[in-house]
Amino acid sequence: MSRVVLIQIVLGLITALVASGKGRSFWGWLIYGALFPPFALIYALLLKRDDAALQMKRQQKALIQCPNCQEMIPPNSKRCQHCNHKIDVIDV
Repeated sequence: MSRVVLIQIVLGLITALVASGKGRSFWGWLIYGALFPPFALIYALLLKRDDAALQMKRQQKALIQCPNCQEMIPPNSKRCQHCNHKIDVIDV
């Protein structure tokens, strides 16, 4: 691999990490950062935080999958709100 390609990949990763920390798509910004390294990094640094996207990511991490219908539900649920399946400790 040439040094230019290696630098593009590293700058793409840095850009993706910065943008992801602000609530943006890691993979989309990785590609953008690898294709346009200095411009994408500057743009990612200037981005404002997307609090709604960050909150949604936190909520999605806190969810579990219903063993019956496979929908995502809060981990402390007694019943699935989608299929009304009773959630036991063994099911989770």
